[in-house]
Amino acid sequence: MVRTVYQKGFTLIETLIYVSILVVVAVFVVNALLSLADVSRHLAASQSLNRSASLSLERMMRDIREAKNINLAESTFNTSPGTLEVVVPDGAGEKTVHFSVSNGGALAVSEDGAFVGNTTRGSTEVTNLIFRQASNGTSTVIKIEMSLESVFKDVTKSASFYGSAVVRGSYY
Repeated sequence: MVRTVYQKGFTLIETLIYVSILVVVAVFVVNALLSLADVSRHLAASQSLNRSASLSLERMMRDIREAKNINLAESTFNTSPGTLEVVVPDGAGEKTVHFSVSNGGALAVSEDGAFVGNTTRGSTEVTNLIFRQASNGTSTVIKIEMSLESVFKDVTKSASFYGSAVVRGSYY
């Protein structure tokens, strides 16, 4: 009678095959995680850039639309960094709203000479801000050209944004 002997465990060749398969799978997983981290950094930089641009342009265009007039003595047109000061009705009176680029590259807003805050986020910098004034004799339009740059870790994103608004007081 022949006795069958069963061996327990793996042979050396089987072990090498399993380890090589495991290494290949690990390489794919690590590569996918690194790609995901890179995409996440790019997305964070883009979101910061777009949020800052949206908030800044909305604030400037809203105040320009509501403005009775433009304070030409305190405004700088057709150059960067430009400044803009508008006179806006405020309840029973009026207030002056001033837009400029601060030393840190943020878009700063002041009301009646008092600093209100920045409309750009900490990692986003205004690299170009130009105000242009156009008039057809009846109404005045302010055109805004703004370039922003956002840095998140080692990713830098930049884009230009444009807007225009008619000064309400110019067509009454």
